[in-house]
Amino acid sequence: MSKQDALRICIMGHSGVGKSPLAKLFKVGSWEPFRVRVSRGAEDAKVCKTLEEYERLEADHYEKPLYESPSSSPNKLRVYDDWSFFEVRGAKQCLEHTLAAKDKFVPLRIEIYAPVFLEILKNSDSLTQAFALDRESLLILLLNPTSRLFRDMEKPSEELRLATLLATAERDRVLGKSVDLADSLRRVEHLNDELGAWRELRVSFPDNTVECCKWPHFEFR
Repeated sequence: MSKQDALRICIMGHSGVGKSPLAKLFKVGSWEPFRVRVSRGAEDAKVCKTLEEYERLEADHYEKPLYESPSSSPNKLRVYDDWSFFEVRGAKQCLEHTLAAKDKFVPLRIEIYAPVFLEILKNSDSLTQAFALDRESLLILLLNPTSRLFRDMEKPSEELRLATLLATAERDRVLGKSVDLADSLRRVEHLNDELGAWRELRVSFPDNTVECCKWPHFEFR
């Protein structure tokens, strides 16, 4: 009997909606990108790189990538054998293609910005030497704090926008930081891109997607 591909759990939702606390319930390894920023704390430092670290890593990847976004894509995605580089809301991130990510029999929890992840999925057939990402083994969880399904939103509802602003601002307060209003507003402004990706994922993977409406478990709670 052949082994089946392991489940890849993808948790998605707006900034501060509570993806990280939910992720802790799944006792599997994580596959998520490094953010290029000053870490928010000891836990956050595990997924952060300094600008200098990022620039050294990027400089090591000067060869032609396996895949590169078209010039019109804001994701600016470049996929190599061992790393991917892209932008999220205009900020740089990088994703290591770990041994677990390359092994289709290892279960993983995935947290990648929805527009980037959608672009990766669309081109996954040509990226098999970089990582294993079988579409049939995906479980996509969409965390929606509103009562209105994402598919019914042509643009982010006022409730969704306010929920994002509240979640990010209160997350700062819980961490003992001054509220970074500019950052919160930037995340609200990019909801259009995220919503478009959530809607497309829901349509493309109807049997693999669960949308959790009225999601109350924000990160700051």
